[in-house]
Amino acid sequence: MSPLQPSILRCLRYGRALTTCFSAAALLAVLLVWATSIPASAEEPKSPAIRVPREWLLLGPIAASDEGKAVELDELRKTLFEADLLADSGGEANVAAKADQQVMTVRGERTWRVWNNDETIVDLGASLGPHENAAAYAVAEIDSPQAGMGLLGIGSDDAVRVWLNGKLVHEKVTQREVRVDDDIVVTDFQEGKNLIVLKIVNARGEWGFACRLLEPMDLGEELVKQVGAGNLERVRALLDAGVDPNAGSELKITAEQLARVRGYQNIAELLVSRGAEQRESFDPVVVLDQFLTKMTSPTEPGVAVLFARDGKLLYSRGWGLADLSHDVAISPHTKFRIGSVTKQFAAAGILKLQEQGRLSVRDKVSQYFLEFPRGDEVTLHHLLTHTSGIKSFTSKTDFREKVSVQTTPADVIDSIKNDPYDFDPGQQFAYNNSGYVMLGLIIEKVSGQSFADYLRENFWKPLGMQDTGVHDSRTVLKNEATGYSYEAGQIRKSL
Repeated sequence: MSPLQPSILRCLRYGRALTTCFSAAALLAVLLVWATSIPASAEEPKSPAIRVPREWLLLGPIAASDEGKAVELDELRKTLFEADLLADSGGEANVAAKADQQVMTVRGERTWRVWNNDETIVDLGASLGPHENAAAYAVAEIDSPQAGMGLLGIGSDDAVRVWLNGKLVHEKVTQREVRVDDDIVVTDFQEGKNLIVLKIVNARGEWGFACRLLEPMDLGEELVKQVGAGNLERVRALLDAGVDPNAGSELKITAEQLARVRGYQNIAELLVSRGAEQRESFDPVVVLDQFLTKMTSPTEPGVAVLFARDGKLLYSRGWGLADLSHDVAISPHTKFRIGSVTKQFAAAGILKLQEQGRLSVRDKVSQYFLEFPRGDEVTLHHLLTHTSGIKSFTSKTDFREKVSVQTTPADVIDSIKNDPYDFDPGQQFAYNNSGYVMLGLIIEKVSGQSFADYLRENFWKPLGMQDTGVHDSRTVLKNEATGYSYEAGQIRKSL
């Protein structure tokens, strides 16, 4: 860790805390991943080359069971995704939908409804109503100016199957939110009208889909994204479909440049073999400025970035606001709470005490919490590796209410010790905040110091991290950033 760290991130007690500066190479690698993984926008496409069906025929909902009970994803795969729900009406691959036509499904008769959609994403909740553990079909026509290979952009919530002119061209079983062009499908179109049929299976929450016809000229960003992900087969498919090998991102990084920087030699060679120019390397500082300027707003919460090499500061800058109420800008000296990164310090503290022979990761929790249920089955190693099975206090329904007032670590332990275990210790992995609250208390019990003092004396002070400390909500720090989160499309203060 470098003593050059300019803004130090204050930590929430035990479960939250702080980072260090990146090396230039590490930050560049992270930047390139970010720069090529920006989610596709749900906004209407600006290019006239992209065709989005406006009129859909929708059929559904078709529930997984007559009782409407919740089922697991594997069961949904069998009962809704893999099964032909229209077998009694000619089959889902041979749909001949007409408005107001009634057809037989495995759950009885359903009626094809016309849905005119002005957005890229079709909201099935608005058109068919909110339904979980259910499936729906959507049918539309897509015009293609000529016969040949083309590209479909598909997004779905959750699993999806796609037929084009009666041929299954895409399927994906997943749990996700709808994002435009999440899946790029390379397929053959006929000139003129093409009949597309989608089957959407929803497990939980809202549901919907997105579908549009793309042209290669519009997929430069997608090519760069897939290069950044190291997806050789997807890159080859995009090039086969006619995407320009010299395409670049909005940050002016070409696909070939990115492949070289990321170390994907096979992809770089493929791009060159398809006509990509081998250009000079780009200035990472210029790209970083462009990227973070694009991704932040001067009127919204932002970010501070620093990187150094061999103890020498190479770059530092802030974007956006640290405090919206007082219009305070973020600078390289802004202090941030950094959440669960604190866990690395709690873990290091435990290992330091083990190194000193003062405890062992094989110790039972019962050695430190005498009355904790099943404490003789749980080791410190279980707590460190999120395999204890103990209830995580952040998963409880009253979590926000509990932590909105001054709460001690002992209060947290009391709130979960009588809860049933989520699984037997050591049998599964489940991210767990309770375990690290317990580890913080164990550090205090063994060291005889407060958690903050122990970390300061054993880590921060020796490393010259003079501005680092444990967060206390009752203390106002100079240059401290307010925490914010996005909830229901609004920026709100975080806990």
